[in-house]
Amino acid sequence: MEKHDVTAAIILAAGDGTRMRSETPKVLHPFAGKTFLNRVMDAMNGVNPKKLAVVVHAQAERVAAAAISYNENVHIVNQDETPGTGRAVQCAIKDLNEIAKNETGEALKGAVLIAASDMPLLDTQTLQSLVDFHNNNNNVATVLTAVLDDATGYGRIVREANGDVLRIVEHKDANAGELAIHEVNTSVYVFDATVLCDAIADLNSQNAQGEFYLTDALEHARKFGHVGAMSAPDPLTVEGVNNRVQLAALAKAHNKRVCEKWMLEGVTILDPDTTWIEDSVTLAQDVTVLPGCFLQGRTTVASGAVVGPYTTLIDAQIDEDAV
Repeated sequence: MEKHDVTAAIILAAGDGTRMRSETPKVLHPFAGKTFLNRVMDAMNGVNPKKLAVVVHAQAERVAAAAISYNENVHIVNQDETPGTGRAVQCAIKDLNEIAKNETGEALKGAVLIAASDMPLLDTQTLQSLVDFHNNNNNVATVLTAVLDDATGYGRIVREANGDVLRIVEHKDANAGELAIHEVNTSVYVFDATVLCDAIADLNSQNAQGEFYLTDALEHARKFGHVGAMSAPDPLTVEGVNNRVQLAALAKAHNKRVCEKWMLEGVTILDPDTTWIEDSVTLAQDVTVLPGCFLQGRTTVASGAVVGPYTTLIDAQIDEDAV
Protein backbone atom coordinates (compact mmCIF):
# COMPACT_ATOMS: atom_id res chain seq x y z
CA MET A 1 0.00 0.00 0.00
CA GLU A 2 1.27 3.46 -0.84
CA LYS A 3 2.14 5.61 2.15
CA HIS A 4 -0.35 8.30 1.13
CA ASP A 5 -3.29 5.88 1.00
CA VAL A 6 -5.91 6.30 3.70
CA THR A 7 -6.55 2.74 4.81
CA ALA A 8 -9.37 3.69 7.19
CA ALA A 9 -11.44 6.72 8.13
CA ILE A 10 -13.12 6.78 11.55
CA ILE A 11 -15.97 9.13 12.44
CA LEU A 12 -16.62 9.60 16.15
CA ALA A 13 -20.41 9.74 16.63
CA ALA A 14 -20.85 8.13 20.04
CA GLY A 15 -21.40 11.22 22.20
CA ASP A 16 -24.60 12.16 24.01
CA GLY A 17 -24.82 15.70 22.60
CA THR A 18 -26.83 16.75 25.65
CA ARG A 19 -26.21 20.47 25.14
CA MET A 20 -28.43 20.39 22.06
CA ARG A 21 -31.34 19.59 24.43
CA SER A 22 -33.04 17.44 21.82
CA GLU A 23 -34.58 14.01 21.39
CA THR A 24 -32.76 13.89 18.06
CA PRO A 25 -29.11 12.77 18.25
CA LYS A 26 -26.83 15.75 17.68
CA VAL A 27 -25.21 14.20 14.62
CA LEU A 28 -28.62 13.79 12.95
CA HIS A 29 -29.55 17.46 13.14
CA PRO A 30 -29.86 19.06 9.68
CA PHE A 31 -27.46 21.62 8.28
CA ALA A 32 -27.95 23.17 4.83
CA GLY A 33 -29.85 20.15 3.57
CA LYS A 34 -27.94 17.24 5.13
CA THR A 35 -27.30 15.97 8.64
CA PHE A 36 -24.03 16.69 10.43
CA LEU A 37 -23.13 13.01 10.10
CA ASN A 38 -23.85 12.79 6.39
CA ARG A 39 -21.78 15.88 5.68
CA VAL A 40 -18.78 14.47 7.57
CA MET A 41 -19.24 11.11 5.82
CA ASP A 42 -19.12 12.91 2.46
CA ALA A 43 -15.93 14.73 3.45
CA MET A 44 -14.27 11.51 4.61
CA ASN A 45 -15.33 9.52 1.55
CA GLY A 46 -13.71 12.16 -0.64
CA VAL A 47 -10.23 10.99 0.41
CA ASN A 48 -11.12 7.45 -0.75
CA PRO A 49 -10.51 5.44 2.42
CA LYS A 50 -10.43 1.67 2.06
CA LYS A 51 -12.84 1.44 5.01
CA LEU A 52 -15.18 4.02 6.54
CA ALA A 53 -16.23 3.39 10.13
CA VAL A 54 -18.72 5.26 12.32
CA VAL A 55 -18.49 4.78 16.09
CA VAL A 56 -21.85 4.90 17.88
CA HIS A 57 -23.09 4.65 21.46
CA ALA A 58 -25.77 7.18 22.49
CA GLN A 59 -28.97 6.28 20.58
CA ALA A 60 -26.76 3.80 18.76
CA GLU A 61 -29.46 2.09 16.70
CA ARG A 62 -30.82 5.37 15.38
CA VAL A 63 -27.43 6.79 14.45
CA ALA A 64 -26.27 3.50 12.92
CA ALA A 65 -29.43 3.19 10.84
CA ALA A 66 -28.99 6.73 9.51
CA ALA A 67 -25.36 6.07 8.59
CA ILE A 68 -26.17 2.81 6.79
CA SER A 69 -29.11 4.39 5.00
CA TYR A 70 -26.76 7.05 3.62
CA ASN A 71 -23.90 4.66 2.78
CA GLU A 72 -24.56 0.92 2.92
CA ASN A 73 -20.82 0.18 2.90
CA VAL A 74 -20.11 1.97 6.17
CA HIS A 75 -18.85 -0.16 9.05
CA ILE A 76 -20.63 0.48 12.36
CA VAL A 77 -18.59 0.24 15.57
CA ASN A 78 -20.36 0.02 18.92
CA GLN A 79 -18.49 1.76 21.73
CA ASP A 80 -18.90 0.08 25.11
CA GLU A 81 -19.65 1.86 28.39
CA THR A 82 -16.07 3.08 28.86
CA PRO A 83 -16.23 6.81 28.02
CA GLY A 84 -14.00 8.96 25.87
CA THR A 85 -12.75 9.50 22.35
CA GLY A 86 -9.75 7.32 23.06
CA ARG A 87 -12.01 4.41 23.90
CA ALA A 88 -14.05 5.05 20.75
CA VAL A 89 -10.91 4.68 18.64
CA GLN A 90 -9.81 1.59 20.58
CA CYS A 91 -13.14 -0.05 19.69
CA ALA A 92 -12.87 1.02 16.05
CA ILE A 93 -9.29 -0.17 15.63
CA LYS A 94 -10.14 -3.55 17.16
CA ASP A 95 -12.88 -4.05 14.55
CA LEU A 96 -10.84 -2.67 11.66
CA ASN A 97 -7.83 -4.83 12.54
CA GLU A 98 -10.02 -7.93 12.53
CA ILE A 99 -11.44 -6.98 9.12
CA ALA A 100 -7.94 -6.33 7.73
CA LYS A 101 -6.64 -9.68 9.00
CA ASN A 102 -9.61 -11.52 7.50
CA GLU A 103 -9.15 -9.79 4.15
CA THR A 104 -5.36 -9.63 3.85
CA GLY A 105 -3.94 -11.80 6.62
CA GLU A 106 -2.23 -8.74 8.10
CA ALA A 107 -3.05 -6.04 10.64
CA LEU A 108 -4.12 -2.57 9.54
CA LYS A 109 -1.46 -0.62 7.63
CA GLY A 110 -1.32 2.85 6.11
CA ALA A 111 -2.86 6.12 7.28
CA VAL A 112 -5.88 6.27 9.57
CA LEU A 113 -7.97 9.46 9.39
CA ILE A 114 -10.11 10.32 12.43
CA ALA A 115 -12.70 13.09 12.80
CA ALA A 116 -15.50 14.13 15.11
CA SER A 117 -19.01 14.09 13.66
CA ASP A 118 -20.18 17.55 14.75
CA MET A 119 -18.31 19.69 12.19
CA PRO A 120 -20.85 20.13 9.38
CA LEU A 121 -18.53 22.25 7.22
CA LEU A 122 -15.59 19.83 7.26
CA ASP A 123 -14.62 19.23 3.64
CA THR A 124 -12.56 16.82 1.58
CA GLN A 125 -10.08 19.51 0.51
CA THR A 126 -9.11 20.19 4.13
CA LEU A 127 -8.81 16.48 4.92
CA GLN A 128 -6.71 15.76 1.83
CA SER A 129 -4.43 18.68 2.70
CA LEU A 130 -3.98 17.19 6.17
CA VAL A 131 -3.13 13.76 4.78
CA ASP A 132 -0.66 15.31 2.32
CA PHE A 133 0.94 17.38 5.09
CA HIS A 134 1.22 14.24 7.24
CA ASN A 135 2.95 12.29 4.47
CA ASN A 136 5.18 15.09 3.18
CA ASN A 137 6.57 15.66 6.67
CA ASN A 138 7.00 11.95 7.43
CA ASN A 139 4.94 12.28 10.59
CA VAL A 140 3.69 9.32 12.59
CA ALA A 141 0.72 11.42 13.69
CA THR A 142 -0.68 14.80 12.68
CA VAL A 143 -3.44 16.88 14.23
CA LEU A 144 -5.50 19.52 12.45
CA THR A 145 -5.59 22.72 14.49
CA ALA A 146 -7.22 26.14 14.45
CA VAL A 147 -6.11 29.47 15.88
CA LEU A 148 -8.94 31.18 17.77
CA ASP A 149 -9.22 34.54 19.49
CA ASP A 150 -11.33 32.87 22.19
CA ALA A 151 -10.12 29.32 22.83
CA THR A 152 -12.39 28.69 25.83
CA GLY A 153 -13.41 25.04 26.06
CA TYR A 154 -10.93 23.74 23.50
CA GLY A 155 -7.89 21.53 24.00
CA ARG A 156 -4.66 23.53 23.63
CA ILE A 157 -1.79 22.55 21.33
CA VAL A 158 1.53 22.57 23.21
CA ARG A 159 4.44 22.60 20.76
CA GLU A 160 8.17 22.09 21.07
CA ALA A 161 10.63 24.70 19.81
CA ASN A 162 10.97 22.80 16.50
CA GLY A 163 7.21 22.92 15.92
CA ASP A 164 6.46 19.32 16.80
CA VAL A 165 3.43 18.70 19.00
CA LEU A 166 4.46 17.93 22.57
CA ARG A 167 0.94 17.25 23.83
CA ILE A 168 -2.67 18.41 23.74
CA VAL A 169 -4.09 19.62 27.04
CA GLU A 170 -7.85 19.61 27.52
CA HIS A 171 -9.28 22.89 28.82
CA LYS A 172 -10.25 21.43 32.20
CA ASP A 173 -6.76 20.01 32.71
CA ALA A 174 -4.81 23.08 31.52
CA ASN A 175 -2.72 25.37 33.72
CA ALA A 176 -2.63 29.15 33.36
CA GLY A 177 0.18 29.11 30.81
CA GLU A 178 -1.53 26.51 28.67
CA LEU A 179 -4.83 28.37 28.80
CA ALA A 180 -3.07 31.36 27.22
CA ILE A 181 -2.41 29.32 24.05
CA HIS A 182 -4.72 30.18 21.13
CA GLU A 183 -3.94 27.20 18.89
CA VAL A 184 -6.52 24.51 19.57
CA ASN A 185 -7.36 20.94 18.70
CA THR A 186 -10.12 20.43 16.11
CA SER A 187 -10.57 16.68 16.78
CA VAL A 188 -9.29 15.75 13.32
CA TYR A 189 -6.19 13.53 13.12
CA VAL A 190 -4.09 11.34 10.86
CA PHE A 191 -2.10 8.47 12.38
CA ASP A 192 0.14 5.78 11.01
CA ALA A 193 -1.99 2.69 11.69
CA THR A 194 0.78 0.73 13.41
CA VAL A 195 1.65 3.67 15.66
CA LEU A 196 -2.02 4.30 16.47
CA CYS A 197 -2.54 0.69 17.57
CA ASP A 198 0.39 0.96 19.96
CA ALA A 199 -0.45 4.46 21.23
CA ILE A 200 -4.09 3.76 22.12
CA ALA A 201 -3.07 0.66 24.06
CA ASP A 202 -1.38 2.94 26.61
CA LEU A 203 -4.36 5.22 27.30
CA ASN A 204 -5.83 5.68 30.77
CA SER A 205 -8.53 7.78 32.42
CA GLN A 206 -6.34 9.71 34.86
CA ASN A 207 -7.71 13.16 34.03
CA ALA A 208 -10.35 15.67 35.13
CA GLN A 209 -13.07 14.02 33.03
CA GLY A 210 -12.26 10.43 33.97
CA GLU A 211 -12.26 9.51 30.27
CA PHE A 212 -9.93 7.91 27.76
CA TYR A 213 -8.68 10.90 25.75
CA LEU A 214 -7.60 10.27 22.16
CA THR A 215 -5.41 13.35 22.52
CA ASP A 216 -3.16 11.40 24.89
CA ALA A 217 -2.33 9.04 22.02
CA LEU A 218 -0.37 11.85 20.35
CA GLU A 219 2.00 12.02 23.31
CA HIS A 220 2.50 8.24 23.16
CA ALA A 221 3.07 8.43 19.39
CA ARG A 222 6.12 10.63 19.96
CA LYS A 223 8.07 7.47 20.83
CA PHE A 224 7.90 6.48 17.16
CA GLY A 225 8.67 9.74 15.36
CA HIS A 226 7.43 13.23 14.59
CA VAL A 227 3.98 14.36 15.71
CA GLY A 228 2.99 17.38 13.68
CA ALA A 229 0.17 19.89 13.43
CA MET A 230 -1.38 21.69 10.48
CA SER A 231 -3.52 24.77 10.99
CA ALA A 232 -6.81 24.67 9.08
CA PRO A 233 -6.78 27.31 6.32
CA ASP A 234 -10.47 28.06 6.91
CA PRO A 235 -11.55 27.94 10.59
CA LEU A 236 -15.22 27.54 9.62
CA THR A 237 -14.50 24.09 8.16
CA VAL A 238 -13.48 22.77 11.58
CA GLU A 239 -15.95 24.62 13.78
CA GLY A 240 -17.93 22.20 15.92
CA VAL A 241 -21.52 22.53 17.07
CA ASN A 242 -22.48 21.75 20.66
CA ASN A 243 -25.69 23.74 21.09
CA ARG A 244 -28.35 25.49 19.05
CA VAL A 245 -26.77 28.92 19.47
CA GLN A 246 -23.62 27.63 17.79
CA LEU A 247 -25.72 25.86 15.15
CA ALA A 248 -27.53 29.08 14.22
CA ALA A 249 -24.30 31.10 14.09
CA LEU A 250 -22.49 28.57 11.90
CA ALA A 251 -25.50 28.14 9.60
CA LYS A 252 -25.73 31.91 9.15
CA ALA A 253 -22.02 32.21 8.36
CA HIS A 254 -22.25 29.38 5.85
CA ASN A 255 -25.39 30.74 4.20
CA LYS A 256 -23.70 34.14 3.80
CA ARG A 257 -20.95 32.43 1.81
CA VAL A 258 -23.47 30.51 -0.29
CA CYS A 259 -25.33 33.71 -1.19
CA GLU A 260 -22.09 35.50 -2.01
CA LYS A 261 -21.04 32.62 -4.27
CA TRP A 262 -24.26 32.84 -6.26
CA MET A 263 -24.14 36.63 -6.50
CA LEU A 264 -20.60 36.44 -7.89
CA GLU A 265 -21.91 33.98 -10.50
CA GLY A 266 -24.54 36.41 -11.74
CA VAL A 267 -27.55 35.83 -9.47
CA THR A 268 -29.28 38.85 -7.94
CA ILE A 269 -30.15 38.30 -4.27
CA LEU A 270 -31.80 41.47 -3.04
CA ASP A 271 -31.57 40.65 0.66
CA PRO A 272 -29.00 37.96 1.54
CA ASP A 273 -29.82 38.32 5.24
CA THR A 274 -33.32 36.90 4.68
CA THR A 275 -32.48 34.47 1.87
CA TRP A 276 -31.52 30.88 2.64
CA ILE A 277 -30.11 28.59 -0.05
CA GLU A 278 -29.13 24.98 0.56
CA ASP A 279 -25.94 23.60 -0.99
CA SER A 280 -27.80 21.31 -3.39
CA VAL A 281 -29.72 24.15 -5.11
CA THR A 282 -28.75 25.22 -8.65
CA LEU A 283 -29.29 28.79 -9.88
CA ALA A 284 -28.65 30.04 -13.42
CA GLN A 285 -27.17 33.40 -14.36
CA ASP A 286 -29.65 36.31 -14.25
CA VAL A 287 -31.96 34.67 -11.71
CA THR A 288 -33.40 37.16 -9.23
CA VAL A 289 -34.21 36.09 -5.67
CA LEU A 290 -36.42 38.53 -3.77
CA PRO A 291 -36.37 38.87 0.05
CA GLY A 292 -37.56 36.15 2.41
CA CYS A 293 -36.93 33.09 0.22
CA PHE A 294 -35.85 29.59 1.29
CA LEU A 295 -34.56 27.36 -1.53
CA GLN A 296 -34.14 23.72 -0.55
CA GLY A 297 -33.26 20.29 -1.88
CA ARG A 298 -32.72 19.76 -5.61
CA THR A 299 -34.36 23.02 -6.60
CA THR A 300 -33.17 24.42 -9.94
CA VAL A 301 -34.00 27.90 -11.23
CA ALA A 302 -33.45 28.74 -14.90
CA SER A 303 -32.10 32.01 -16.29
CA GLY A 304 -34.27 35.10 -16.01
CA ALA A 305 -36.65 33.64 -13.44
CA VAL A 306 -37.74 35.73 -10.46
CA VAL A 307 -38.33 33.94 -7.14
CA GLY A 308 -40.27 35.45 -4.27
CA PRO A 309 -40.74 37.40 -2.22
CA TYR A 310 -41.35 35.17 0.83
CA THR A 311 -41.30 31.89 -1.05
CA THR A 312 -40.17 28.40 -0.08
CA LEU A 313 -39.13 26.04 -2.88
CA ILE A 314 -38.41 22.36 -2.17
CA ASP A 315 -37.09 20.20 -5.04
CA ALA A 316 -38.73 22.64 -7.47
CA GLN A 317 -37.95 23.17 -11.16
CA ILE A 318 -38.44 26.82 -12.16
CA ASP A 319 -38.47 27.53 -15.90
CA GLU A 320 -36.64 30.26 -17.77
CA ASP A 321 -38.09 33.76 -17.29
CA ALA A 322 -40.74 32.49 -14.85
CA VAL A 323 -42.09 35.07 -12.41
